[in-house]
Amino acid sequence: MKIKELQLHNFKFFTDTDNILKFDSKNVLIWGENGSGKSSIYWSIYTLLQCSFKDQAGIDAYFTENHEKNLLNIHKPTGDNAFIQMTLDLGRPFNVVYNIGLNDQSVIDSEDIQLSAVSSDFINYQVLASFLSFYHRDNPVLFEMFEEEIFRYLQFNPPAPYTYAFFNDAWEELKKPLVKTLIGRTQKYPNPQSTTYINKNNLKNAFNIQLATLLGNVTTKANQILQDPNGFNLDIEIELEFREYDFEVSNRNSDYRETMPQIFLKVRRYNGLLDVVKKPHSFLNEAKKTAIGLAIRLGILERRLLADKLNVLALDDLLISLDMSNREVVLKLLFEEYQNNYQLLIFTHDKQFFNIAKNKIENAPFKDDWLFWEFYVNEKDATKPKPKFFETKSQLSIAFNHLQENDYPAAANYLRKHCEHLIETYMPQYCFALTGKDKPLKNTTLDSMLTNSITFLDRIRNTSAKAQLVLLKQYVEMLLNPLSHTERGGIDIKVR
Repeated sequence: MKIKELQLHNFKFFTDTDNILKFDSKNVLIWGENGSGKSSIYWSIYTLLQCSFKDQAGIDAYFTENHEKNLLNIHKPTGDNAFIQMTLDLGRPFNVVYNIGLNDQSVIDSEDIQLSAVSSDFINYQVLASFLSFYHRDNPVLFEMFEEEIFRYLQFNPPAPYTYAFFNDAWEELKKPLVKTLIGRTQKYPNPQSTTYINKNNLKNAFNIQLATLLGNVTTKANQILQDPNGFNLDIEIELEFREYDFEVSNRNSDYRETMPQIFLKVRRYNGLLDVVKKPHSFLNEAKKTAIGLAIRLGILERRLLADKLNVLALDDLLISLDMSNREVVLKLLFEEYQNNYQLLIFTHDKQFFNIAKNKIENAPFKDDWLFWEFYVNEKDATKPKPKFFETKSQLSIAFNHLQENDYPAAANYLRKHCEHLIETYMPQYCFALTGKDKPLKNTTLDSMLTNSITFLDRIRNTSAKAQLVLLKQYVEMLLNPLSHTERGGIDIKVR
């Protein structure tokens, strides 16, 4: 099951036009300048899946004008509708369409959408930071984060007579205290032989056992990711230490006490030393903290995978605190271990990272499984900015799209890149690169590339191709150079 198409109508940065995104059941690498609408895509898919667990009022709040929780485009005309529509490819001759909007709550209690939410994950930098975002004086206690963000997606095997399907439902039941009843003249709690006490105790045991097992499995997977010599290659061993939930009735059934559960993040080994890192949130640098958070989150995700549901793994700028070598580690992990099971959606505002990831994909055997999108702010109407996006197929197609938007400098730069690509593809190496015995390959300027290529074509007497390059050189001098260069104080500065 994959996302085939997504329409955002007056949702967040998207308006009522140019709002249909064709995923074609593929993975997508998405670059967008800040405020261009790329995160609206991330949150629209997340919101639709989450709404399957909400009630009518919860969904309507997102689409009701002037409601404090509304997610409407601020330029939406009064009275115009707003909605999210997602078309899923089921791998059959037909597709299925899901909608959310004002007075449209058809996804509520949809088992397919709920289980798709369970089997998907949406990870951004804030999500990873939550694993180690504590004051120095505090200990990294993660139970509240699990309670708020993770329990609702973890399936639970309940003991009779309970029928709860997820950890959050079981935990909500456990948090309800036993109730006193009048026995003789005294209010007393149920005794350990009562059915009420036995049921709660059985639920407690099931909760503790299943959560301890899950945390053990997540710890094992996270350490594998962190220590993989072909991955992060960190000499770090972590543990998600679990303190169990408990309750007791004492003093002749008149007192009721609870021990609340806790999940502690411990660093058990660091660079060969045991238990030396007491405050990992203060001791570790941002790159290591990001790696730990990502390893834990992916370890949790692995426990939730459901093969026949929508399995989306959406990553929104989660790598900003990693250096390029560690970003490549994450890309390798995604391509080799997660691409086969998930529809990957990678969002970034870092153009360098976008280009590196795009190049890796284009030179991989799975390149046909990917789309590349670029997002800009279309400011033709200054009173109503909206996203402008197009699929990146080649430098020439990008140039054409910029030309349509009257962004001539950007069009010129991408035309320059396309010309360089053609020369590097079809001309001998000495036409586009300098080589020397003691120095690495170094690209020359486009003007030099064209001059060298014209000389080569003249030497082999290909007069037709030579004439085309001579004409191209004239256009470069007349159009591309003035548009992609800025003169300041007589210095010609190239904008690339």
